[in-house]
Amino acid sequence: MRIIDKPTDYFLKIWPEQPIKDNTVYRPIKYLRKIPNEDGTVVFNILSGEIILLEKGEEKLFSGTQDISDDTVKLLIKKWFLIPQNTDEVEISNKLNWLIENLNSIYTAPKLNSFIILPTTDCNARCFYCYELGRSRINMTMETAKDVLDYIMRKKSDGEIKLHWFGGEPLYNVKVIDYICQELENKGVKFKSHMVSNAYLFNPEMIKRAKKLWRLQKVQITIDGTQEIYNRTKAYIDKDCDNPFEKVLKNIEGLLGNGIQVHIRMNMDMHNIDDLYKLSDYLTDRLKGYDNYFMYPHLLYDSGKKIMKNRDEEYLKQKFYELKAKLEKKDPRKPQYFEITHFKTRCMADTDTTVMILPEGQLGKCEHNTEDQFIGSIYSDKLDMKKIREFKRLAPPLKKCDQCDMRPACIYLTCCPNHKNEICEELDKLIKEQNLDLLVMKVYNFKAKNSQERN
Repeated sequence: MRIIDKPTDYFLKIWPEQPIKDNTVYRPIKYLRKIPNEDGTVVFNILSGEIILLEKGEEKLFSGTQDISDDTVKLLIKKWFLIPQNTDEVEISNKLNWLIENLNSIYTAPKLNSFIILPTTDCNARCFYCYELGRSRINMTMETAKDVLDYIMRKKSDGEIKLHWFGGEPLYNVKVIDYICQELENKGVKFKSHMVSNAYLFNPEMIKRAKKLWRLQKVQITIDGTQEIYNRTKAYIDKDCDNPFEKVLKNIEGLLGNGIQVHIRMNMDMHNIDDLYKLSDYLTDRLKGYDNYFMYPHLLYDSGKKIMKNRDEEYLKQKFYELKAKLEKKDPRKPQYFEITHFKTRCMADTDTTVMILPEGQLGKCEHNTEDQFIGSIYSDKLDMKKIREFKRLAPPLKKCDQCDMRPACIYLTCCPNHKNEICEELDKLIKEQNLDLLVMKVYNFKAKNSQERN
């Protein structure tokens, strides 16, 4: 047996090794994904996040009950791959969830290391599916930007901090970004930044400034289809360009060429399914000279504008997961550790060291709540603790999910709008299993290769 990847750090901190009991028969915990390959069987523990390799001839360790006479069996027991025969896995999962939620409910007012800043809630695109349609369009003033800088200096942790530029379209108010970054540099603050942008307003000079002054490392950019569909979907209000699709792609090449990573998000619903497959092939060919980009699909469920017929929804899900698997196979980078098991926080909403700053200085915890659900203001040290705890609350698993062997991978925050109507059918479960196996093998291949290189 070989250990390929250790459990998540948080699991190691809060969950003890399993004690070994004499005169006890053990069996595999059901929260395992077992994937045969040429080396043996790769086993992923969904509960802990650990990956091991059972070499050829060791598969019998998971083929039934085991006693504790073997040293490898003892190790598997300690690491929660094997459990006593009569153990209830649901009780284990519930206890871990309870412990995580209770620990997370304790707010210690830590110093902040991550600031999501909205220079504006206005945007130069009019995407038909945007969840911000109908919301206020507000620009941050330079006076407020100065107050934001003061807030960062009061609340930041020691060491490097991270700025996330969000909107609206953050480049619609670029002077605020310039000011805050320049002042942090003047004060000797170590920082780096990420951005969510449609990239339309970038130009060569701004890209160079983003690299040097903003210390921009990554940009998430949505491309919803090839030229015709993209231009129609974005519906930019700026009329100074005949082909926004080409302009944005040139800006993506400029970002990549300056060493800035680009995550290309492909929003999918019934209007662009087939076109996204064409787009993925086109971008793979056009960007073949770069290795610092990543493509991934995001399911819109037809934007909630109409109730889809069941067959349409099943078709949409199927095509989404097929595209996701296709893009994962194309991705040459180090595998991303998307958390697929129990972990301390789900997103910025339940992360104590992260805060969102809106254009008028309100503090929030989720980009889906830019009109309300504020937790405080940059002008006061008082926070709404009740609201903070609401953002941390875990959604209880559905009773029908108790017997599912993927249960530990499907825990969400109660407040999350992306999971309000989460319904998992057989197709969803099958595809989740397939994609989980794909990710596990990607991690395995990367780790195994690095191990061989070191040896």
